[in-house]
Amino acid sequence: MKSIFGLLLVVSLCTIQASAQTKVTFNVNLKPMLEDSSFVPGKHVLQVKGDFFPFTATTRFEMKDLTPKDSVYSVTLTFPRRFTNKMLTYNYVIRSISGSEMNEFLPRQLDLKGREVELPPFYFDSFPN
Repeated sequence: MKSIFGLLLVVSLCTIQASAQTKVTFNVNLKPMLEDSSFVPGKHVLQVKGDFFPFTATTRFEMKDLTPKDSVYSVTLTFPRRFTNKMLTYNYVIRSISGSEMNEFLPRQLDLKGREVELPPFYFDSFPN
């Protein structure tokens, strides 16, 4: 009986902790930049950076085009539950292999709510009205 109670307690705690995390899929549509060659795969990388963990001052996460025909670059990150109901400030950055960077003009923000979020694939440096 004690082992069943202990097992249920562990499963409950794991479920509560996992469900309170915020899993975010960042998406960017680079179709116009691929067409005009302002973004060239192999010569440039698209990254997302933000203002708290898992981001650090030097950590940016590279985004990949998992379905090349749609030109949408994505990365999924999990934010610990201590950031639930916090406002994440983030931005996309294009880096060239030579080290130069192109940053978006305005910062983006997302309210972390402890659930899974898939952001719409807006164009680099464009924002919804």
